Amino acid sequence: MKVVKALSTSIASLLLSSLFVSGVSATSSPTTASSIKGADLVIEDAKVYTVNNGKPWAEAIAIKNGEIVYVGSNNGVKKFKGNQTKVIDLDGKMVMPGMMDNHNHADHFVQEIFALSLFGKESPEEYLKELKDFLTLHPDTKFVQGMGWQNPLFAATGPTKDLLDKIAPNIPVVLTSEDGHSIWVNSKALELAGITKNTVDPKDGLIERDANTGEPNGTLREGAKNLVTKILPSDYTVEQYKEAIHGFEKKASSMGITEVHIPIISPNSNVYKAFKELEAANDLHMRYRASFRGDAANIDKQLPIFVQERSKNTGSLFQTNSVKLFMDGVVEGGTAWLKESYHHKDHFNGIPEVEPAVLNKAIAALDKEGFQVHVHSIGDEATTTVLDAFELAQKQNATDDTRHAITHLQLVSPEDVKRFGKLGVVADAQVFWDMKEKGYFDQSVEFLGEERANHQYPLKSFLDAGAVFTVSSDYPVTVNWNPMQAIQIGVTRMEIGETDVTRTLWPQERVSVVDMIKGYTYNGAYANFMEQEVGSIEPGKKADIIVLDKNLFEIPANQISDTKVLLTLFEGNEVYRDRSFKK
Repeated sequence: MKVVKALSTSIASLLLSSLFVSGVSATSSPTTASSIKGADLVIEDAKVYTVNNGKPWAEAIAIKNGEIVYVGSNNGVKKFKGNQTKVIDLDGKMVMPGMMDNHNHADHFVQEIFALSLFGKESPEEYLKELKDFLTLHPDTKFVQGMGWQNPLFAATGPTKDLLDKIAPNIPVVLTSEDGHSIWVNSKALELAGITKNTVDPKDGLIERDANTGEPNGTLREGAKNLVTKILPSDYTVEQYKEAIHGFEKKASSMGITEVHIPIISPNSNVYKAFKELEAANDLHMRYRASFRGDAANIDKQLPIFVQERSKNTGSLFQTNSVKLFMDGVVEGGTAWLKESYHHKDHFNGIPEVEPAVLNKAIAALDKEGFQVHVHSIGDEATTTVLDAFELAQKQNATDDTRHAITHLQLVSPEDVKRFGKLGVVADAQVFWDMKEKGYFDQSVEFLGEERANHQYPLKSFLDAGAVFTVSSDYPVTVNWNPMQAIQIGVTRMEIGETDVTRTLWPQERVSVVDMIKGYTYNGAYANFMEQEVGSIEPGKKADIIVLDKNLFEIPANQISDTKVLLTLFEGNEVYRDRSFKK
């Protein structure tokens, strides 16, 4: 570990020195300093990492009407100071662009407020205690919904109904796994859904069963979830979602996140209405891009609705320009689609969500209408199939610069990695997972075998192939979605706090701090066609800016996760300030 620390620190120091060697150069907007007549805010005496390749470092920034009007030296920014200008002297602290989480289920924050949350709990016993406590607080509830249990804490066939029956025998309990691909239910929920020993597994899902009796054991995966979710109560209200959106914004801004891409939203949902109403009321404090939830088999029916709704969402803060599709499930559920059989189950390669021919048709139709397509793909066979569909759509429609994306990418063949760069497909990586996490990694060995498990989640290979990668959390799947955690993991490929170098996941896939910051800023903006607006600190762009308590280029890699955000600006307005920051 000491060798890794010394090496990473030396590289960072050399990089920092080389970037400063030519001095700080200034850039300003086409508007002259004299015509601005005083910026609203000046930040000076800072180490500004701009993510602008031509001028990566600066000392000062001037902001007017929510936009950056000057980036350069402390001396040069003086002419932008007026009588009403607020000046923040940062005493050399690091500044960088606000970050974009490119795959974040922000709408699920509503469950942290209004449902049973199991996130962060680490044992079945804790889950059951949370359920007991929830029922004590809500003795009149007629239905329990929750989310957050972890697959690795149970057998491969998942948690069982009898555990829930002991606590809640008379009301239905439906608990979604933290990855969203499985549900854990009690006997009452199975009864209301009409699921019995004789119920056939749906084509796109799996009802886990007792090995001796064949009875449903209480875990349902992928499409089988729909057999139960049809009995769920109605959606949360628009007002509940509005409260949750504002709660989410406070949490995100405290971590330096100023933009997110929500990968699934329905045009007839209350959360969709909440976003639209908040934007109309000028009451959103982040930038949102969202994907409609597409069904490849029914895309012909959905597409006219998506086109119509897209045309209504042309505001700057909430837009719906993409569609999310699913190609497979997850490894720990045995539903990811693999090229070779699962290690624990011969002659079984997983469950594709859709036939390749159906996917090809859906992606071609979406591509033709100018939608970006954002596809969930975990297994290597799934990714090959999705890339084939993108390539076919490009040829069929003669489209270019579509910036379609594939997300998760747990297993990718070397040949397919190269295709990302060739086809211009964005690799959306949940870098939080790029390490040998205790529990999850060990279970992946059980499902994949040592060889495949040790070659999960490529990252640097995408850069080597000329592809763009973005960084995201898949919140709430990732419980601690602080970007500083992901940046450290991307650089080290080790779990936070791990000191055993043998617990490094595929060390050849490490990337630099520069790469990780770009993945969280400019690349996220690029992936959503926003690079002219945000993603770097340059004149003419929105003033989405954060201040850090440490310089990420000057500290050991294993201390990056301890870095705090001191200040977050969104379009020049302060949306978060750490209590310790007195400037």
